Amino acid sequence: MGALIAETEITQAMAKHVSKSITDAPQGLQVPQDLLCQTLDGVPTAIYIKDQEQRLRFVNQACYQLVGQPRQALTAATEADLLSPTIAQRLHSLDAQAWQGNGNPSPTTIVIPQTATADCKATRRTQLAADGQSLICYLEPVPSETESSLLEFSESWQRPQLQALLANVPAVIYQLRRSTQGDVQFAFVSPGAYEVFGLASDVILANVDQVLNRIHPLDRPHFDDTLLESAEALVAWRWEGRYLKPDGQVGWLQTVGRPQIWPTGEVIWDGLLMDVTSRKQVEAAAIEQAVMEQAIADNEIRFRTITETIPGALMQLRVLDSGYAIDFVSDRIQALTGLTPAVLMADAQTFLDRLHPRDSKRFQSTIHEAAQTLSPWKFEGRMVTLEGKTLWWRLDAMPVPQELGEVVFCGVLLDITERKLIEEAYRENERQLRMALKVAEMGVWTWDLATDQMAWTTEPGTLLGVHCRQLL
Repeated sequence: MGALIAETEITQAMAKHVSKSITDAPQGLQVPQDLLCQTLDGVPTAIYIKDQEQRLRFVNQACYQLVGQPRQALTAATEADLLSPTIAQRLHSLDAQAWQGNGNPSPTTIVIPQTATADCKATRRTQLAADGQSLICYLEPVPSETESSLLEFSESWQRPQLQALLANVPAVIYQLRRSTQGDVQFAFVSPGAYEVFGLASDVILANVDQVLNRIHPLDRPHFDDTLLESAEALVAWRWEGRYLKPDGQVGWLQTVGRPQIWPTGEVIWDGLLMDVTSRKQVEAAAIEQAVMEQAIADNEIRFRTITETIPGALMQLRVLDSGYAIDFVSDRIQALTGLTPAVLMADAQTFLDRLHPRDSKRFQSTIHEAAQTLSPWKFEGRMVTLEGKTLWWRLDAMPVPQELGEVVFCGVLLDITERKLIEEAYRENERQLRMALKVAEMGVWTWDLATDQMAWTTEPGTLLGVHCRQLL
């Protein structure tokens, strides 16, 4: 049951292969057909394939054993030879719906007459092959009691072919039993258990707690809840959680099981369990990558907002042995220099060429001094635009030492032309006021009451003919 999906896929392929061989059987298809036959001969489910004339196109070893007939007796036989004419006639009527492609009929219970032993009761299920030319039939013995059925199931998995197959499957095929009291126990565990659990299958069969106690404490409640829900509603059991291996590693497990209830009230799950640690690691890495990318995107938005709204240009200027390099400069630099950031970052000399000739030497001396001492760099100077207009600018930057001895200054460059014009106008007004007072032989004084001091714009001696000390 745990390998039901795989059996169905293999049988579908076999049915398609057999159907094609009825009309044209190229020599190249002989090897795949043999492999499919060998594979289906190793599964415990009784399977046979028939065409619309009820002729048998394939019968696996489990089916021969179920009906109690040798393989030679059923060569070129029909379904009536395999089962009985009466049963075959009954099944022919029931299979009409399947042949028409209207879905698979419900499972049918039949009694198979056997010569060597007593008659066998079995459940027959059908499935129309993908090509529509063959009908796949499954026969499953109806168990007489739970324990004997479990024993037969366990013994069937001990066949050498299946043992070799299961040992190489990167998953665990299992049968889990839950009693009416709620106790669980494995009835079968495939050899792949060691790769997944880190425990041998016989250890797990002897004591299920060897597995249950290693489920991560945060995931154990979900394990119990989903198992109980599956048992009560008889719905597929699906669970995913962490598992603590004996070597201390934490792995992720995923299982899917199909429940059946036995006459005794016990629930049996036939299922498949896989180690999905690699997938979880990829998912976690993808989530981490997405978070990092989102954080980077958010930072880029913030940085772009800052560069677009700050009243100045952000700049990264690298001091090299042979000159300078502009690693970054924001768009506002164009209003000051008339050059785009791309032009300036491509060649830093274009920035130096815009410096006022009287400020160029002072620019280089101050930046080299700041680079040598790793101290903040402050500079005020003039910039000559491409149109010949002179602007004043100020740069405040902090040094960031690099691995190869280089220094990168990160700072903001501001246009201070308006401030400089105001300062110049203030100085000019002050100069003119002094000249006016001097010509008019007037003086202006202020008396600070807090300090009891007087301040004169013109020396008192010039106006009064006495020294200022004589007035105090």
